[in-house]
Amino acid sequence: MIPETKPAHPALTSPIYVQENGWSIQRILKADADYSQFVIPAHNSIEKIYTHTLKLRQDDKLIFIADSASDLAAFRVMIETSKNKVKSVDIYYLKDFHNDDLPVDDYFADLTDEKTSLFIIDTLDDQIKAEFYRKLSERQYDVGINMMNGSYDIRTKIGEIAGSYMPVAEMPGIQIKTLTQPVFHTNPEDMKPIGDRLISILKDVKTFHFTDFLGNELSFEVNATDPWINEANNGFALRRKDFKGSENLQFVVDNLPMGEIYKNVRLGTACGRWLFPQIDMDVWQWAQRMGMINEQQKKQMFIDFADQVLITFHNGKIVDVAGGIRPEIFKKYLQEHAKKDETPQAILYLTEIAFGINIGGLIPETGEETTLGGEKALIIHLAWGNAPVQDINLTNPRNIIQSDSHLDQELRGLFNLDVTLYNGKRLTLFGIGGILDGYSTEFLRYQQQILDINTNHHK
Repeated sequence: MIPETKPAHPALTSPIYVQENGWSIQRILKADADYSQFVIPAHNSIEKIYTHTLKLRQDDKLIFIADSASDLAAFRVMIETSKNKVKSVDIYYLKDFHNDDLPVDDYFADLTDEKTSLFIIDTLDDQIKAEFYRKLSERQYDVGINMMNGSYDIRTKIGEIAGSYMPVAEMPGIQIKTLTQPVFHTNPEDMKPIGDRLISILKDVKTFHFTDFLGNELSFEVNATDPWINEANNGFALRRKDFKGSENLQFVVDNLPMGEIYKNVRLGTACGRWLFPQIDMDVWQWAQRMGMINEQQKKQMFIDFADQVLITFHNGKIVDVAGGIRPEIFKKYLQEHAKKDETPQAILYLTEIAFGINIGGLIPETGEETTLGGEKALIIHLAWGNAPVQDINLTNPRNIIQSDSHLDQELRGLFNLDVTLYNGKRLTLFGIGGILDGYSTEFLRYQQQILDINTNHHK
């Protein structure tokens, strides 16, 4: 059943309310406008997510989580589309901005009924936040969908608690218009062979060496005993009730859209420098919460070829960040979060190498990239901070580092990638004579689309 298009909310758009609650009313008006325009294609896309990826069941108890930075229209249509597919739905809205005055009860009132409940959590209050974690640990649910777009540390804590008893799909930064994109339509079964092919090529690689025409280069190693993880194999469809009598389980807690293979980087080996036009949205969400930038600036700063961030690595971690305005904000983010990690400066370490395998991700959203769609496309990304594989049964404990942050950075533009195998042989993956011909062709096509979009954006 396709959700009905909702009108604007008269009670929330009165002159008095608009005057006193400017930030919230802007969110509401934008959500209503986006909802009216994109609800039907978004609904059709979500149907495929629920059918092919999460495989919702009629007896499932579903929990949705959003926060002050979440896209309201996307949150609404995700909830509406689920209601006739599961037994019950609990909605949690986490207020984590000081100026979040959104009248949540009124805004979501039409979604609540005998099978759908709404809870508002003030995560700025440590006692209330602790009570939320306690309630989440009671194992009341079968599937979780986390659409938080703000605090990575809270999102991580939720994943740790909920992942012990249910699969959790994390969808940070998702907007209703991006839900209409092909990256969400791709069946995991269609991604598996792409990931398996790449792993068969990469499994013997010891050292990655990136170079570009500007003279930048970056090298790092991976361990032979650490696995490549094919995300298309993630079992979002598994439920606790499928394992009767077993309590010690760990379920999938991962991103949607899905579609990458990834591996832990060998800690302490990254060396060199690289230019990054894109910096993880978590940085700009933090900058907005700190009052450094506004909503429009946040979108503009996510990716900017005119103000790229030059990052230098030594002994595995970031030692310098240079550039213009964006790098200065990024530097402040790193300084602040380096203090929070239990492991000193954990956020500064390069921890992940990943290749996208989602063929639907080849078409980026025009002019505004705020989703995971890019990194899931046939494209490479690196990450620093929290290591992607934390299981000591799967990976070398020396390559596991924990941080309250995990920042994904896509490699944009044209570059060469040479690798050294464990037997000492050297190969070119990207560049003249690169062996990833099919992958490279699509990769270059995607890169050209990105360059065209950003060239036009800055004219």
